[in-house]
Amino acid sequence: MNNNNAHIRNLPNLLEIQRSSFCWFLEKGLAYELNEFSSFMDLNERLELKMYSQNYKLRKPKLNIFMQKNKKLLLAFTFMYN
Repeated sequence: MNNNNAHIRNLPNLLEIQRSSFCWFLEKGLAYELNEFSSFMDLNERLELKMYSQNYKLRKPKLNIFMQKNKKLLLAFTFMYN
């Protein structure tokens, strides 16, 4: 095999890196961010909303990824908070 193509054989699996990063975010990163920015104020500063990381759930999308692609929609999860 030609040594000019050696760099192609050593490419990282970018899809796996992105998938594992997204899984980490769902499992740990989102809870971390909710803890860091747990308080939100409305524009008039009359209402404060506090969120705690142990009280949220993500629901699976209603449509699978192929149906969403066909309809040109973004992949969306429902964010539920108790």
